[in-house]
Amino acid sequence: MSSANYHIVRRSGGWCIEHDRDVSQPYLTREAAFEAIIGQVSNALKTGDAVTINVDGPPAGEAALGIS
Repeated sequence: MSSANYHIVRRSGGWCIEHDRDVSQPYLTREAAFEAIIGQVSNALKTGDAVTINVDGPPAGEAALGIS
């Protein structure tokens, strides 16, 4: 069985998706980055892959929604 691993991380003033050593363009919020991977995750599940999604928390002092 294969596995698909996704990690949402804070980079470049936004939130990026790391998958298979590739890094996406930055999204404004963690939620936007998460929503962007839903189609990919759905396809991975359909092909029988195990899926792992990790989402980093916001940096200290930053509001959960990225709004101060």
